[in-house]
Amino acid sequence: MFNETDAQTYLEQKYPTPEDKVNCKLLNLGTKNENNPKGLEVKLTGSLDLTSFSNLKILICNEQKITKLNLKDCSRLEELEC
Repeated sequence: MFNETDAQTYLEQKYPTPEDKVNCKLLNLGTKNENNPKGLEVKLTGSLDLTSFSNLKILICNEQKITKLNLKDCSRLEELEC
């Protein structure tokens, strides 16, 4: 069983600067398992705002408890696994 943490807080800690967000093309926030060995060992909860992730192409957030997802700036998104 993984500990729960706020999704937006986690994201802001991992991508603290505008440059970090713009340079991110793959964001794997899915739970770690046999199908996603590079996933997270934490359960994300609550809202997730991906404003400023303008170059994001792939978002993986499966098996999380995200209740709201803002993809407004993600016009380059090609793949979504949730």
